Amino acid sequence: MTITAEGHIVGKGQIAMGQGMSNSGNYSNVLGHYNSADGDSSAVLGGYDNSADGHAAVVCGGAHNSASGPWSFVGGGYSNTADGDRATVCAGGLNDASVLLATVAGGWSNTAGGQYSIVAGGTGNHASNYCAGVVGGLRDTASGEYAAVGVVDITLPAVIVPPCPVDGVT
Repeated sequence: MTITAEGHIVGKGQIAMGQGMSNSGNYSNVLGHYNSADGDSSAVLGGYDNSADGHAAVVCGGAHNSASGPWSFVGGGYSNTADGDRATVCAGGLNDASVLLATVAGGWSNTAGGQYSIVAGGTGNHASNYCAGVVGGLRDTASGEYAAVGVVDITLPAVIVPPCPVDGVT
């Protein structure tokens, strides 16, 4: 919200609380320190030097995070970017969800660069194609359509569980 020299309020439905805020988007809300919510209906709910520039984009907290895609979301962490349409980065650091419905759940320096791709965690992992996924690990890449890395079929040995005692019966 901006108040001009004439006393007019520019913008609609805006809330800004904290130091060094910017919220030029209509119905945008910003809290914390040096954050900006410049997309319409966007919000930064805390933290430091975060930005929500996409339409209806949200950053919950952390530091140096950016949600620039429409309906994108960053939960927190450090220097994460959700610049795809409806992209999500939940936490961690230096993670990027760059295309439609891409998701990075956490970890460090992970990239979800294919539409509908996901990286659940780990470090330096990449899901770079349509519906690709990396569960975790170190420097893994799922580069084919529907590719998955880190999914292992483990057959556990049978475990015999003794029956539970019933009142008075052993």
